[in-house]
Amino acid sequence: SEFIVTLAGYSRPTLHIFTSVLSCFLRYLQEVGTLEDDLSPLIPKPRIYTEESIPKTWTPKEVRQLLEAIDRTSNIGKRDYAMILLAVILGMRVGDICALKFMNLDWKAKLITFVQQKTGKSNALPILPEIGDAIIDYLKNGRIDTDCDNVFVKHIHPYGAITSSSALAENIKRYMRYAGLKVQNRKVTHSLRHTLASSLLREGTPLMTISNVLGHYNPAATVGYIKVDLASLKKCSLSYGRGVLAE
Repeated sequence: SEFIVTLAGYSRPTLHIFTSVLSCFLRYLQEVGTLEDDLSPLIPKPRIYTEESIPKTWTPKEVRQLLEAIDRTSNIGKRDYAMILLAVILGMRVGDICALKFMNLDWKAKLITFVQQKTGKSNALPILPEIGDAIIDYLKNGRIDTDCDNVFVKHIHPYGAITSSSALAENIKRYMRYAGLKVQNRKVTHSLRHTLASSLLREGTPLMTISNVLGHYNPAATVGYIKVDLASLKKCSLSYGRGVLAE
């Protein structure tokens, strides 16, 4: 009980994780004989509702400010600009961006074909002109000379693949501060995927198409983005009549 009190102030999802782990631990103690009774049913658990959260998104102005804050005259700036464009325009996950190899780029077909790290599902996305120009600029004028097969590499010794996907997230936060944007608690790279999905939804893009762009293994995962399309949701609202509203 004293331990549960120390969790006051945490969000309900975080509390749910803590209490679930504690319940498992108490069941284990009863199974091995340390406790005579199973105390896990006594642990209070906060109620979690499916799809209760609203995806964090960026405004078009914030995205422009982020991109404009990158120093594209520097080698690292050229790299980061190309990487962030892949997240902003194509919604690629940060792990897939860091792991992108030369063989994944088909310049003739203008396609980026890769196997997603999270789902194991193959995905193909277009090399749009803006993205192609940024990648070429980095490869010709910014990339460190290394035998690494990865398109984007570290610019500090030892040179090679970017093994930590959190590095890009930290770089985005740094550029956000340069641009005067609030980092807050949003997952910056994931929120860029949310932003792309929301933009496509507002443009009337079918959910299945959005699902394919984001590389969702299950199309149902895309349904959560409907919550940010307020204009369309208003069309689904029910009218209770003037009499009820007047009351």
